[in-house]
Amino acid sequence: MNALSPCLRPHRHDVSTEAEVIRACGNSGTVPVADLSIDGCSVCGWFSAGDRLTIALPRIGKFEAGVRWAPRGRSGLRFERSG
Repeated sequence: MNALSPCLRPHRHDVSTEAEVIRACGNSGTVPVADLSIDGCSVCGWFSAGDRLTIALPRIGKFEAGVRWAPRGRSGLRFERSG
């Protein structure tokens, strides 16, 4: 595993907002967003590591994302880069 050290990881900002999440199967719902960085965010919701989804963040936009970790109802999403 090639994890970044805390010094190299993008700064995370605590936030209090909600976002729409659309699963690959087409099901959608609203989830609370706990923190946000340039590369991803963490949300409160029951997902599984490896899930693919789209997240729509208010005033920021829509992103394709992958679930990186998902213990006990909180999940870390990594935004996909295109181009």
